[in-house]
Amino acid sequence: MAYGSPNGGSKVRFHNSASAGVLINFVVERGVCGGGASMVSFIDSSSADSATFLNEGATDPSSDGGSMLFAGDSSAANGIFTNEGATTARGAGLVQFRQNATADHGIFTNDALPAEGGAVQFLDSSTAAEGTFTNNGTFREGGAAARRNSLTLPRRAMRL
Repeated sequence: MAYGSPNGGSKVRFHNSASAGVLINFVVERGVCGGGASMVSFIDSSSADSATFLNEGATDPSSDGGSMLFAGDSSAANGIFTNEGATTARGAGLVQFRQNATADHGIFTNDALPAEGGAVQFLDSSTAAEGTFTNNGTFREGGAAARRNSLTLPRRAMRL
């Protein structure tokens, strides 16, 4: 389901057992001139399948970067995700996992820019599973795969 936000960003939501598909590319756009950024959400047992996602980082100090949310029992599956950094103090690309969601075998790249680096966050009981995480560049802030409440990533799974 796609719809516009009153603040400017588009929203795409996958529910139940919906899948983003194979050979599909998504650009999750940054906000512009104070407008809201776009967001893609996977809820219930939906899956990113093997789609590719680019979460744009903000270039305007009053706007946010593109973001994604995995919640419930959703999965990143074999998706490829790139989180751009931001040129301003807020608004880097972000993928966030909540509840029992899993990164599964997804490939995640967090890129740095001068102000804030792209990020992957794990909250609640979500897991990194067999995901691959790469952090590029020098980060002043952000730019990391992180989890509140003890996350252990296999050394082979995270390249710094």
